[in-house]
Amino acid sequence: EMLRSLVGSEMCKETGYEDVIRIFPVWPRKKHPNASFRNFRAWGGFEVSASLKDGEIEKVTVLSHKGNTCRVENPWSEKSVIVKYGYSGREEVCFGEYLSIELQKEEQVLLFVL
Repeated sequence: EMLRSLVGSEMCKETGYEDVIRIFPVWPRKKHPNASFRNFRAWGGFEVSASLKDGEIEKVTVLSHKGNTCRVENPWSEKSVIVKYGYSGREEVCFGEYLSIELQKEEQVLLFVL
């Protein structure tokens, strides 16, 4: 149950399957404002790491072992997010409730808030 507080990976589409990674979805932030996890395996061949400081998510990294599209619920709600790609070093700004990130095999991205 504690692991589900760190990362939630749920099916959320009525037709077909669409996996969405959620970061600290039900973590008790007031009681435990500082936390982190590393290399948590998520459905779809992803490995996720994240840190929480003073109740706020600092950064998230996602590594794709298969080269799939990763869907992450925006951990910063209505704020824009910078996605920094490991292979190319390029950065893009994403926003919205869900972030859809195209990853190559063994590519890692870093997500952080503007």
